[in-house]
Amino acid sequence: MSRQMFPTVEYQTLRDFTGLPIIREACARGHEGVRVTHLPALPIGPELRKTQSDCPAFIKDELSQPLAPIATSARSLMLTLHEISHVIFNNISHALELPWEKYLSEMHEFDSQGNDELRIVHHGQDVLLKWSTLTIVISLSDPQEATISFGKALFVFSEGLTAQPSSSILEARSLPADSENSWIVYYVRPNKDVFYTQTAGALMTPLSVQDYETRKRVSQL
Repeated sequence: MSRQMFPTVEYQTLRDFTGLPIIREACARGHEGVRVTHLPALPIGPELRKTQSDCPAFIKDELSQPLAPIATSARSLMLTLHEISHVIFNNISHALELPWEKYLSEMHEFDSQGNDELRIVHHGQDVLLKWSTLTIVISLSDPQEATISFGKALFVFSEGLTAQPSSSILEARSLPADSENSWIVYYVRPNKDVFYTQTAGALMTPLSVQDYETRKRVSQL
């Protein structure tokens, strides 16, 4: 999975849907993600820039008030990245002709319970492709572009119309360029009250008896 295998699209063209053909082609050709350039300014606070290799992960539902400065910075960044994910979700919903534009984004509401996760990855550490709908990777020092990896949950929600990650690790050559070899990794995950089955995702099609009996909410996974 090389960096060149990720189709490139500008963020603004995703917002106005002129970049939709690129997303449609990425899904049709089985690409495992896209590279998004010209991102809006991201609120990366100095606390996040100074993190070391032992910095813990930030889980959305665990960020409760009052917050330490680094947790406040993490939540602010997560919110902005979450907004970016919704732009991508809406394009994917159109590309795959899902029931409505916000089909995917409505399963990923920031204010609902969920285990979205933010990590800072430094030189010598792998960028893991953990269970998620999207994995967003941006450079810590120069956050102007993002590598967006399609996750296992997206594969299920789309009923196999998007590619699954072929590896549990994102190769270094697929990462956004960073002079300091440090990246921000954001795992976008469905809300806990979303039903998740192995074959019917978020119930886009009628469930078989077996699927209905084995269905689980995301909170149970």
